[in-house]
Amino acid sequence: MRGRLLLVLLGTLVLCMLCSCSGPVAPGDGASTGDDEPEPAVGQVEVTVVWPPRVSDAEVRLIPVASGSVKIQALHPDTRQPLGNSPLILVRPESGGIPSKGVLDELPVGDVTFVVTAHPDAEATGVPQAHAELTRRIHRGLNTDIPIVMDSTITNVDITPDPLTVPLGGTYTPSAAAKDADGSIVPVSGAWEWAISNAAVATIDATTGEMTGVDGGVTSATVVEPESGVSGACSVGVPELVVSPSSLDFASSNTPRSIALTNSGGGDLAWTCSIAAGCPWLTTDVGQGTGEAVITLQVDRADLTPVEHTGTFSIASNGGPGVTVDVRLDVPQLAVSTTTLNYGTFDVAQPSKTFTISNTGTGTVEWTCASADAWAQLNVAAGQNSGTVTVTIDGPQLAPGAHNTTLTITSNAGSATVNVGVDMPGLSVAPGSLPFGTATPQMALTLQNVGTGTLTWSCTEAEDWITGLAPTSGSLVANETTTVTVDVYRLDLIPDDYSGEIAFTANGATQSLPVPVTITRNTGGVDVNID
Repeated sequence: MRGRLLLVLLGTLVLCMLCSCSGPVAPGDGASTGDDEPEPAVGQVEVTVVWPPRVSDAEVRLIPVASGSVKIQALHPDTRQPLGNSPLILVRPESGGIPSKGVLDELPVGDVTFVVTAHPDAEATGVPQAHAELTRRIHRGLNTDIPIVMDSTITNVDITPDPLTVPLGGTYTPSAAAKDADGSIVPVSGAWEWAISNAAVATIDATTGEMTGVDGGVTSATVVEPESGVSGACSVGVPELVVSPSSLDFASSNTPRSIALTNSGGGDLAWTCSIAAGCPWLTTDVGQGTGEAVITLQVDRADLTPVEHTGTFSIASNGGPGVTVDVRLDVPQLAVSTTTLNYGTFDVAQPSKTFTISNTGTGTVEWTCASADAWAQLNVAAGQNSGTVTVTIDGPQLAPGAHNTTLTITSNAGSATVNVGVDMPGLSVAPGSLPFGTATPQMALTLQNVGTGTLTWSCTEAEDWITGLAPTSGSLVANETTTVTVDVYRLDLIPDDYSGEIAFTANGATQSLPVPVTITRNTGGVDVNID
């Protein structure tokens, strides 16, 4: 006798199972046939799958769009061992609506567990996309409708990346993946349904998921796999670049300047920076980066003409339109009116000379001036732009001879030196005293310039009895000598010992040299005493 078993998988597929049974039935199998003829022990089940159209917008989704086959397994309800020729694999035909048929042989009468899974490939080896399981009893000679609900194996939907960043004014399309409880990717048709919570931050294409950044901020996006109804969500950030300051003025300074990059929106800010062509004087320490940052800029005025220079520094990012920072700098130029101050022979009446410091470029020159030796004294040590420096020679500090020193001018626009030279003459008088005694009327002194330059000298006497100095003045070049004669007159003097002095002055008042002069006046003659 032939029996027919019809399995209807609601919303999924139809299994038309025709059971032909033969062989004795063991007592107690629970079969009820209404007569004494024993039920057969085994039978055959014919399975028919009626495939739905393979379109993503079908009102009733019977089998996932991406499924390429259905596998039907008949298992022992307790041991889970396959029964008969299980499993049976039915492949989706080229066109929808055409049934696929197969046979499960050697199935026992009694309870059978049917496991039905849908797979993406024809071999039913891929990750199951839908699943159903139920246990039913097979009776001989009965046609039975068995409802089976095949549930999707999708347990969650992941959006990658998460969180994600959408450029402000640009687009980004994330990817979505359906996964089962084991984390395996479940192939789907790809007909996702996308939505976003705040369209003021970003908009989204409901079909493709392409997002467009509208304004800086943070929102969230969701995606639904329509066949399973399982959804996923992710955080969406739209960065917005803020650059401060909007311009840099280095003026005359060499101090590096900084530009701060901040993100007033959400997501990950990515940026690159560049210096405009024609600005070799401007450099930076970085060229690209992510997140908020401080960029250092510095300038090099070497080889720049002493005029104002301008340029631009540009930052491009995913945080909106590019930003341009205007950069300018001055190029001051230090100028010194002379490189040499030659005083020649030191003149005590005119011990000072001057030179000027100026800025022949733009901006501000900040300068300092220092002498290498204390005898070259400066009236000013620092200034800005233009200034006059007076250099006074402190003669008393100097020994006879040639003296040279250097003045160093340093500034933010370079440095310069001024060489200072002065000759210091030196007067030597010999002998150091004139002991005329009681009779000598005339003696001589030898004068010599033991320094450098020209020595100008003069001499005077303080006593009336010193009646003659010849000559009383003159000049001597380096190492030159001359003779001065000294006359004394005793007749008007009362007998006694007398002493006086001849004063020599060189170069105005630089040197004062007294020469002691002594004589003796006796009544009976002239005696000479030497002090």
